Amino acid sequence: MKQLPENPNIEHLKAQAKDLLKTLRASDPKARLHHAQLALAQDYGFASWPKLVAQIEELQLARADYQQVLLMVEQGCRDGVHAARARRILELHPRMAFASPACAAVSLDITAIRELISAENVCDATGSLNAVPTAYAAFSCWAKARPESYAEALKYLLEIGADPNSAFHSPDWTENPLPVLYGAAGFIRSPEATKLLLDAGAKPNDGESMYHAAESLDTRCLQLLVNAGGRVMHINELRRVLDFENPEGLEIMLSACDRPVDSEALVQAIRRGRSQEIIDMLLEAGADPKKPSHLGYTGEQLAFERGLNIGSRDLSPTPEQELVRACWQGDVQSAARLKDHHRNLTTIQRRGLSDALWSYRTELIAAFFAGGFTHEDRDANRGTPLHIACFTGNPEAAREILQHNPPLDDETDNYQAIPMQWAIYASQNSAAYFPDAKWPETVKLLVEAGSPPPNRTFGSEEVRVILRDAWPDLEEEPM
Repeated sequence: MKQLPENPNIEHLKAQAKDLLKTLRASDPKARLHHAQLALAQDYGFASWPKLVAQIEELQLARADYQQVLLMVEQGCRDGVHAARARRILELHPRMAFASPACAAVSLDITAIRELISAENVCDATGSLNAVPTAYAAFSCWAKARPESYAEALKYLLEIGADPNSAFHSPDWTENPLPVLYGAAGFIRSPEATKLLLDAGAKPNDGESMYHAAESLDTRCLQLLVNAGGRVMHINELRRVLDFENPEGLEIMLSACDRPVDSEALVQAIRRGRSQEIIDMLLEAGADPKKPSHLGYTGEQLAFERGLNIGSRDLSPTPEQELVRACWQGDVQSAARLKDHHRNLTTIQRRGLSDALWSYRTELIAAFFAGGFTHEDRDANRGTPLHIACFTGNPEAAREILQHNPPLDDETDNYQAIPMQWAIYASQNSAAYFPDAKWPETVKLLVEAGSPPPNRTFGSEEVRVILRDAWPDLEEEPM
């Protein structure tokens, strides 16, 4: 078995893997880079290439300058590069929890927290992010893995006088402070921590907590917020729960509405492909199917196009509506016959294809394209149909869209990201929202279709394997 040098270099090992690949291909022309990387890792005694890379990164962290290490731990809030490094450092060097009040709060080490944080400094900004200890704890990189320590840490901080309405000022969002209640209810989604903060006086109507708690199918945090006086203050909060098939969450949100549900919510539910149950709940709550939304379209019109029953019988459909209805019925022949009317569609009608893709209605793609829709019919984030198929991890949809030759390097969406990057991002961040997604298969399909590389290697581990094999020289973002 080979031994790693005292100061191993990942770039040198990548070069070794490439050389080994040439040797492997002499006997097996189908050998790929990940086969060579695995063989090399096993030569060094590791079960996989990622485990070898992780060991090298840990050795590098162990030799890093103390101030650099301190900075990485203190910035181990939320997700991302610093969070991953902070976890690794604290696993290697648990005593770093005692390096500063910020490190103690991030680590959720109750012994370190009690030693370094008291009533005298619990409300003082500290550390490299210039935040109060409660903010570091509320968004700790360890919170999801250590729920009991998370609740215990926040309980202690509140008991010694922490402000339950304090906020985390992210370096990436300097003008949008994130309340610690949002950290507990909408980011970590801990009912125990949410109750602690609310009982201590946290204000549920902070513009963040209700909205983000509505993103979870586990409605306990949302119910706690409403029980504490949380109200639907903005239409976006109600619309957010309609992004998911969550009747229980909608019922809770409706109980917090002080006015009848407006047409925007009804249109949102129909566009998101929600069930008849949810449509009926909105109608019972006062949504007017005949009132236009801000896009000038009524729920009644939209329901007709999409085959939903909202009790209307008196519509005289236009040819444009007939075209869209044919698309939503998957009627390729009728859609093709009405294709010329595509040029007169409204904005919301033009988003029919993207809405169908977000709703995983793969079987409708052929009818939409037959009806004049193209790979340029974008959604509200200017994502193309291929972007959406990638984000939802739908290789069947992506394969069908690729038959229409969409540009694989399109980055004119709101995030300036090519379609592949939408798939990679979602594989790492959106698994809870798309349980049936097949992101590795989608990414592999794009690689085979000739997609340009992403800006770095990230995503789920399965996706990273594909990216490493296709573009071994890409910089890799830590898990």
